[in-house]
Amino acid sequence: MIHDKTFQFDPDSGFVDQYATYINLANAHILRIPKGKVAKVMFATRPEILEYQEEPYVFSATNFSFDEKKDLVDKQDPYIHHRTIHIIRVPKGKLAKIWIGNVPKILPYQEEPYTFNDPLVKFDRDTGFVSEYEPYIKHGTIHIIRVPKDKFIKAWDGNTPLLLGYQKEPYHFDSPLFRVEPNNKVSYKKKEGKQNATDTYNETINTEDYFIDATKSLITHDSIKYVNPPTGKVAITYKDGELVIIGQKEKSKIIDDPNHLVNPDFLDVTVTNAVYPSEETRQTRENENKEATSGELSYEIFTTKDSLKVGVKIFVAYQVTDPYKAISKLGKDGIAKHIENITTVDMGKAIQQSTAQEFLNFYQTKPVKPDDKSISKDLPDLPVKHIQDEVKGNLAKDLEEYGITLIRLNIETPKVLNKQISDQMEQQSLLAAKTNAEMAVIDKQTELNQKKAKQDADTKRIAQQQQNEIELSKAETKLKASKLEAEATVTTQEAKSRAQLMQADTESKSIVLKAEAEKKAREMLGEQYQKFPELFNLEQSRIMTSSLQNANLIVTPEDMSKVLLSKTPLSFFNQSLALKTPQQRNGLGIQNDPVSIAQDPIVQQQSELTASKFRK
Repeated sequence: MIHDKTFQFDPDSGFVDQYATYINLANAHILRIPKGKVAKVMFATRPEILEYQEEPYVFSATNFSFDEKKDLVDKQDPYIHHRTIHIIRVPKGKLAKIWIGNVPKILPYQEEPYTFNDPLVKFDRDTGFVSEYEPYIKHGTIHIIRVPKDKFIKAWDGNTPLLLGYQKEPYHFDSPLFRVEPNNKVSYKKKEGKQNATDTYNETINTEDYFIDATKSLITHDSIKYVNPPTGKVAITYKDGELVIIGQKEKSKIIDDPNHLVNPDFLDVTVTNAVYPSEETRQTRENENKEATSGELSYEIFTTKDSLKVGVKIFVAYQVTDPYKAISKLGKDGIAKHIENITTVDMGKAIQQSTAQEFLNFYQTKPVKPDDKSISKDLPDLPVKHIQDEVKGNLAKDLEEYGITLIRLNIETPKVLNKQISDQMEQQSLLAAKTNAEMAVIDKQTELNQKKAKQDADTKRIAQQQQNEIELSKAETKLKASKLEAEATVTTQEAKSRAQLMQADTESKSIVLKAEAEKKAREMLGEQYQKFPELFNLEQSRIMTSSLQNANLIVTPEDMSKVLLSKTPLSFFNQSLALKTPQQRNGLGIQNDPVSIAQDPIVQQQSELTASKFRK
């Protein structure tokens, strides 16, 4: 309930959502900022940026202003600008180019955003962010250069030339005197409208605009020279007037010396092939003599010892093996001309000392070095010293003094310039060719006959060898069979002998073993008799009993009383028998010795049994 005459309320517009982002009535302001958003507000001329909070902002101010449509922005926006306030959030892998007054700055990535409240700060959302991996970043006086591998970039620091090559970390320069020298015209993508000194813009930079390929043979930048001779070439340089060859020991080199000059035309040190007269010589002859024939232009003209004019083309292969010596003595442009001149002179001298026939019978050979050990010193000299050999030897020796090695020299098919003589020689050549052809046919036929005869002889020889081998094989087979049969007979006889020996040995061993066993048994029996005498007495009785089985005993009455009175009847019989002579014992039918009979335990036992019967 409100009791106030000044109270006013419009039911159509008076009701609002209490959770609305912005509620305003006169000087009262309620601002509720959503999560993830920030609000750009003004207090008169003072800008502020308000962040989210749980409770709404409540202001009572006449100078507060806020536009919900354009002043509520995303908190994560890379760039938030509100009058003099700048919040810059640099993404990873990016750099931000800003101006503070007339001073350029480059901001690297960091987790927290950069915040500036300065009217002098300027940043262009569209062009201010650049990749930190760009090869070349230019911002005012700041230059960040990342030179790729196998590249160079030309630059100046004031009046000082710089040739920057690859390195892991980028180059950083902050100087108004620093500048990069482009290869091509650089294009710029500038902002629309009025430009001033502090406006930022993108330089559309291509690698080809600034960077130079490091594989180039020569890169020159004022007093700096990068020398990189390709394979098979060397660089000719002069340091303070003294010759310096680059490329033999070191592959590439950077020279930073205004007094060290480099010839851009490198010297080829591979094998060079040349045909004389050269193209340059033919052109000179044509210019000097417009009426010269094609033969006079295309051939070196020489005269033989017998006044025959011949035209010659000469093929020469050479290699510069000591560039320092060759350049020092001849200069780069004088090498080819010197070789052509001395080759022509040496060839002319050799031909002038030869007849036409000798010259036309030349052959091609490779020059032999004086110290070549493959040539035997004991070989006889050739009967004719051919022209090419002479020219090669002289030319090789001369070129060696200039650091040049002669690889090959050949005289191509010569031409006789006199037509009449040439026709005659052609006829002779045809005749000689015909003769040579006929001789070749004869030689071929002879060779075929010889081959056929040799083939027949070889066939017969092979057949005879095969027959001999067959006979030899039969004889060897028969010999082997006889040998095997003899060996089998010997083996059988040896087996029988071994069996007989083994049998005899076995029987011998059996007898010995039996004797040893009997001996052992008697020894054991004797030991038993000694240990147990009763056994011995028993054995005696057995023997005597056995002996008395077929004996007839006659006992007289007087002896009977003795028998009955004796302890043992056996002792009585022993005594009685002992008194008898052998003849008496035989008469009684007793064949054995009484002692042995008495000692027999069986006899004793039988005697005792008989005595006991008598006692009963």
